[in-house]
Amino acid sequence: MSKAQNTDYGNQAFLTYKMLEKFHFSPRALDDTFSQNMFDLFIESLDPHCRIFTNNDYLELSKYALQQDDEILNKSDVFVKKVITLYKVRLLEADSIISKIMEKPLNLNEKDTLILYRGYKRMFPESEVLRRAKWEKNLKYKFLVEYYGSFDNIKNPSPDEKQIVEDEAKVREKIKTRVNKRIKNILNSPMGFDNYVVSLYLNAIATCFDPHSNFFMPQEEASFKKMLSTQALAFGFMLETNENDEILISHLVPGSSAWKSNMLNIGDVLINIEWEKGKSIDLSSMELEEAQGYISEIPSKTVILTVIKQDGSRKSVHLEKTLLKVEDNTITSYVLKGKENIGYIPLPDFYTSAWENSNVMGCSNDVAKEILKLQKDSIKGLILDLRYNGGGSVAEALNLIGIFIDEGPLSITQYKGSKPMLLKDMNRGTIYNGPLIVLVNGASASASELVAASLQDYKKAIIVGSPTYGKATGQQVLPVDTSINNQTLAQKYDKSFGYLKITCQKIYRLNGKSYQKTGVKPDVLIPDIMEFFNYRESESPYCLPSDSIVKKVIYNPLLGYPMSEIISKSSARINADSVFCEIKKFETNYGAYLKNEQQIMLQRLFKIHF
Repeated sequence: MSKAQNTDYGNQAFLTYKMLEKFHFSPRALDDTFSQNMFDLFIESLDPHCRIFTNNDYLELSKYALQQDDEILNKSDVFVKKVITLYKVRLLEADSIISKIMEKPLNLNEKDTLILYRGYKRMFPESEVLRRAKWEKNLKYKFLVEYYGSFDNIKNPSPDEKQIVEDEAKVREKIKTRVNKRIKNILNSPMGFDNYVVSLYLNAIATCFDPHSNFFMPQEEASFKKMLSTQALAFGFMLETNENDEILISHLVPGSSAWKSNMLNIGDVLINIEWEKGKSIDLSSMELEEAQGYISEIPSKTVILTVIKQDGSRKSVHLEKTLLKVEDNTITSYVLKGKENIGYIPLPDFYTSAWENSNVMGCSNDVAKEILKLQKDSIKGLILDLRYNGGGSVAEALNLIGIFIDEGPLSITQYKGSKPMLLKDMNRGTIYNGPLIVLVNGASASASELVAASLQDYKKAIIVGSPTYGKATGQQVLPVDTSINNQTLAQKYDKSFGYLKITCQKIYRLNGKSYQKTGVKPDVLIPDIMEFFNYRESESPYCLPSDSIVKKVIYNPLLGYPMSEIISKSSARINADSVFCEIKKFETNYGAYLKNEQQIMLQRLFKIHF
């Protein structure tokens, strides 16, 4: 990190806003409304469950709620430095509160409840007593879940009472360690505690423009690109958890530093990782996703892993990042055997090699190769699975559509201050001309939706599943430097102030309509249990509105499929399927469940004396 990033927070915030004002498709005015919105997002990101700050803290910080515009314009860091100091104090206090609560057995015989609210509720404790009580409720809940798996099973406890008594101290210590380490890992963030808080502050500025505009510290930007790249600098190991919730090595990438060390094995338990200047993170009792996040943020190219081998011995292993193929971004095709062979290709995301200047191709080329393999098995149809594909490179999405479309316009896009323009298939010919199904669900977003919409417009594919996420915007990653313009993006810029992912374009279907907020509606609807959870674009704060444009587009859709017959047969199969019937029942019950805040009983149904 440069000195500027560590200290000049006011200027960093000013440049962040100016970059968004310059490049965002629909920039927001820097006024009191923006200030309040940004303040709310920042506080929520710091204390999402209202257990860190007190109500007095919130009231004190709220004095700055309508002053954020002035703070930014004046390049002031008074507010953010005040938050940094207070947040550290409150985290240390929370650490102490948790330790004291967990020193002795929790009282699970008294009547108590934990209320779950939908959405963020600013309900900060008004006293230290209430703050402790709030933590105690949470810890009781974690304790019960540790035994019963989920709150749904608490009503019918199954573990033996004697066994619970015997295991109580062990489980209590495990929970205390896990929660305390979450706090300590914030305090000891790889990017530094101050920069951790500032990154949340700057991200609040960005996400006030729309939910897909984000701020990244330099190491976070590298992690973001890695997710959508075919190659990345990495140590070369993958992680999973075992039945004891320990984090262990599940895979070693051939040719990587981890693989070449000859000191690591699958099944080794990872307990600590250390990097430059003695900085380290204790990974024991940490949850998998959290551990992966911290490891990805480590700025150093060299680390020391401490693992426990299967014989119980400890080993420290020095590793170095090397350029590796991202194995998550690897496509494998399958032949589904039946009356006829059907090809199946799941696509995890729209990864690209554009950032790497390498000879490694992106996902569209990989899909084309797999289709050619499948054709050797005489497939009579193809299923392209875009469920849970959150998007990625728009260029790769267009190239993928081109595999199935001979030529012509594929979509319409519009950049800030520009006229709508066509996105075209630049390559004549197709690779696959047979029947095509594209599977989608509510987690199919962005580039996935572009593919589904275009193939639906051309009547080339039957879209099957549930409505997609509803993100019809495109983003660009830029260093925080206001001297940048579209003609000089290839030049080198000062990157010490971090990066911004900025929404700079909107995407429309060939009829000029947008799927922003509404998603792509499948031709054939399939019941999906995830439909009952509100996680789509329309539920996100500050998302851009859906609109339409007028643009003359000439294209030749195909004859399509006998949709009435296909939908009728699909409905009959769904109605006769026991799993789909259960999903429909769940829809009725869960709909009523969501209407009210939920109370979870924090009390055993039998007496236990510790």
